[in-house]
Amino acid sequence: MVKDNKGAVQLLDVSRDVIYIQTSSDGTLVFHTEHEEYRLLNKVEEWSRMLRGLGYLRVDRGTIVNMNQAWQYDDKLKVLKIQSNKRDGWLAVSEKAREGVIRLVERKVEK
Repeated sequence: MVKDNKGAVQLLDVSRDVIYIQTSSDGTLVFHTEHEEYRLLNKVEEWSRMLRGLGYLRVDRGTIVNMNQAWQYDDKLKVLKIQSNKRDGWLAVSEKAREGVIRLVERKVEK
């Protein structure tokens, strides 16, 4: 996933579209095509914004969770239980994300 100069997110076909890839002064990878330059989405903030409408929520500084895989929130321990076919676990939840996590988990339980 990359974004163009206007901030629109796109998926590039690297084998067809990209002429060369270069590192910018801030360390971001820039994909050069015939007509445009695209920057790699590499910051958690960018991924969080892009995935928000798909059911993902940023639960701490470096973690974005697919809330469709979240099953339980322990408010005392401030952790979120995730469950899938191959991976179960607990993820820490920041105070900033706490209300959003509670709201989404409660909504899931109501369904």
